[in-house]
Amino acid sequence: MARRPAAKSFVERHGLWSAEQTRAAEAVVRQIKKQKLELVRFSFADQHGVLRGKTVVAADAPALMRSGVTMTTTLLAKDTAHKTAFPVFTPGGGFGMTEMQGAADFVMVPDPATFRVLPWEPDTAAFLLDFFTDVLVAGGAELS
Repeated sequence: MARRPAAKSFVERHGLWSAEQTRAAEAVVRQIKKQKLELVRFSFADQHGVLRGKTVVAADAPALMRSGVTMTTTLLAKDTAHKTAFPVFTPGGGFGMTEMQGAADFVMVPDPATFRVLPWEPDTAAFLLDFFTDVLVAGGAELS
């Protein structure tokens, strides 16, 4: 029986990483194993400078680096009191963008070059995330 080729990851399908970032991602995988990390934080700074994102078990981080991490677009619509400040359930989600209406999902992709073990939490590391508006997806449709 012939094997089907593996499906391309989100990063590969959209050409999101440079050759340098791809090499950095390979080094990240080695570092996670070598240091026996437990958790990895996928974070971005919102428009107010507040870090938002997800924390995952380190064993899942290599795959999530390439598939991206989903998040609700409402995190892009928060005020400094952490309340959703835009009418996300209206056409255009308060931004005039159909991709943002209805508290849709979007995909965040880490920049592997930003990977750091947290000095105050040696079993935990973190990435900073990039957003790509041309691959913003509504309702997770791209995630298959």
